[in-house]
Amino acid sequence: MTKGKQRYLIQEQPLGGGHFGTVYRAIDTKLDIVVAIKMPNDPEKEEALDREARLMARVRKVNVQHVVLLHDVEEIHGKTCIVMEFLPKSLRDFVGRIESHPHPPVAVEKALDWGIQICEGLEVLHGAFGEAQIFHRDIKPENILFKVQGGSEIAKIADFGISAVLERSGVASTAIGTRPYMSPEQLGYCPGGADCRSDIYSVGVTLYETLTGRLPYNPFDNFGNLKAEYPYMQEIGRGNAPTPAEIANVDKALSDTVMKAMHHNVQERWQAINELREGLFKCRSLVSVDSVIASALKQGAPGAQERALREVVTRFPRDPKPYRNLAWLYNGQHRFCEARQVLEEARRNCPECVEVAIELADSLIRAGEVGDAVRILEEAARKDMPPQLQRRADVLLKACRKRLSRKGN
Repeated sequence: MTKGKQRYLIQEQPLGGGHFGTVYRAIDTKLDIVVAIKMPNDPEKEEALDREARLMARVRKVNVQHVVLLHDVEEIHGKTCIVMEFLPKSLRDFVGRIESHPHPPVAVEKALDWGIQICEGLEVLHGAFGEAQIFHRDIKPENILFKVQGGSEIAKIADFGISAVLERSGVASTAIGTRPYMSPEQLGYCPGGADCRSDIYSVGVTLYETLTGRLPYNPFDNFGNLKAEYPYMQEIGRGNAPTPAEIANVDKALSDTVMKAMHHNVQERWQAINELREGLFKCRSLVSVDSVIASALKQGAPGAQERALREVVTRFPRDPKPYRNLAWLYNGQHRFCEARQVLEEARRNCPECVEVAIELADSLIRAGEVGDAVRILEEAARKDMPPQLQRRADVLLKACRKRLSRKGN
């Protein structure tokens, strides 16, 4: 694809897409910013994209933090296209592709934060327009994008291509969506059609997958082949999935909250998205890694602290904080070899954490393994980090190079 008729330079390779349109990365040459452009797959889909843009425009009026921002509607190559903010990462990048085998789960704290943010975005969609509600109908990891802000990922809901506008107590009867995330009523297993409570179900499935690394109803058989459509739909309709607590390291209160969100009986589900959000808030206060670490450090004897921190590491294997606290404990006891082993484990499980990389490099320098420390510090330097960390990394790297220079002479 080449330059558009007006102001957008569009990349050849699409970022993704669906039934109605394909999304491309593009440069807005007028504003000199990167944007995402959704182009219709064929002329018949232009009306659907125009309708999606009008929905996004309604959302933009209330300035929703957790919904993808609409920039403009533009004619490009003779097609009506949607111009949106560019967000390169989706939740799918964190949970892995849908496959027959499970993936490592996301850290509980992150999953809770993202779940709460998704609920906040849906809360506006479900209730911000008076008597009208926007029923998204396709909540899934691919449609949760992330904006990095202050070192944290801000979750944003994307793709309103199949959304429905409902009057209060209205329903949408069309069976449309992505099957593993569709509610039983969307699949026709509950009378009366689907409404915004189906979005609650889809959030529940998305959280289930994020917390456990697998879907509640596996679309693959034991041989890795896709199951036939009708038996798979029946499985979803029956609602007999194992709970997250049964298959992963998930607290019972959080597991129960997720299972209530995806209850096969719509009347037994959370009835409004704010109820699910409040449930997740309560769970976050119970499983906060900071509070669990603080509790471990209150143990009187060093041995008790060590055992408690080891349990926290096991409970939160994707969070760097427990590893770092355990390493600090070992360093304080001059158990430098064990501190280094803990930091190496942390680096394997939390590869994006620059604090862990810098602390591991410091540990290697103490052990005289300066070459390995330089390699780790140079890799960390290629990542964004706060100024204080950058200064510490620079000081360590300078000291390492000086030591290596002396050794060479």
